Amino acid sequence: MIIKRGRKWCLLSRKTRRNLGCYPTREGAVRREGQVQWFKRRSAGLAGFAGDYQEIVAEKASTAIRAYREEAYDALERANQIERAWRDWDYDTLVDLNVVGFDTARKAEHESGVGG
Repeated sequence: MIIKRGRKWCLLSRKTRRNLGCYPTREGAVRREGQVQWFKRRSAGLAGFAGDYQEIVAEKASTAIRAYREEAYDALERANQIERAWRDWDYDTLVDLNVVGFDTARKAEHESGVGG
């Protein structure tokens, strides 16, 4: 709301009657009121944007967590395969899993007398 106080035009808040600035002309006060309204609408628009941003961040985080979980399960499965292969002396599996090189597996097989 714009009122005249002495020689100046003052912009007051409609709710609290707080002084938002005094200007030498009515046009200056009207222009300032437009700026205040623009900032009020802009703030409301940013609140909606913040909600959208939070949803996007949450979705990306859950996608990353799923990917890391899948990688962890894959690593655990590989560790279990390696453990079984060592326990069973399965050199072919160890070579397939790149745990030992082909030459190393064949040498160990030859030394243990397992291969033919």
